[in-house]
Amino acid sequence: MFETPRPEKQLKITDFLRLPLPQFDEGVKFQKLYVRVWVPKDYRLLGDPEGFTSHIGVGLWYSRALTHAADNPDSWFPKDAASFDFQVDGTTYLFSSLTAPPELKIGYWHIPTMTVLASLLAVAIGLVLLRFSLETKVFTILFLVFVALCVRLFWPSFIHSWLLAARLGIAGAVALWLIVWLLYMRRTIRSLPAFTAPAAAVPIATGAGPAAASLPSPAEAAADAPVADAPRETPGTPEGGSHEQ
Repeated sequence: MFETPRPEKQLKITDFLRLPLPQFDEGVKFQKLYVRVWVPKDYRLLGDPEGFTSHIGVGLWYSRALTHAADNPDSWFPKDAASFDFQVDGTTYLFSSLTAPPELKIGYWHIPTMTVLASLLAVAIGLVLLRFSLETKVFTILFLVFVALCVRLFWPSFIHSWLLAARLGIAGAVALWLIVWLLYMRRTIRSLPAFTAPAAAVPIATGAGPAAASLPSPAEAAADAPVADAPRETPGTPEGGSHEQ
């Protein structure tokens, strides 16, 4: 076992971590090289270092995607850490190599800071898309998913780390869209006219042919009928009298 000293420089928000490794003398044969790295809990290592295979990567929905090593290098470290003179606290990562690289170079970032930045970016994209139609939102999301899947083919750890960091922002953007949609539906329902009962319809008699359709209604017939003249009184005849002398 070989202990690599801790970097003298303080860890930044994001940068590359360079750990020098021991070099074997020429002609020395070895089967596999394992490197165990402990980092502070608020930091995350990104990607696969050149010449190494990462056994603890970044999952899509979980920050710890384990790939168990066949040689079980954990058994090399006793449970009692008193026999070691170096710190083994924090988040552990395991790398293996079939060659003898001179150093292990891997990227890292500060989890709280990158979570805030990625979440703000997701919320900003959601606010911009609020002004566009539903079709524009759907096509934009599909395009971003397509780009993420293409980049994931080459740098899966990088894409998974960004998705993990942007989870709060993505949830916030979806919640914002849902609230705006509910308010829009509420305004739409209020703007609809009130429901009123239909007016009573006046029945219209329908006949079998044109002749029946031309017949006047009883009310019209009564209005058009001639009015009988009042009886005329004969001159010289008293009211209520007779013609007898």
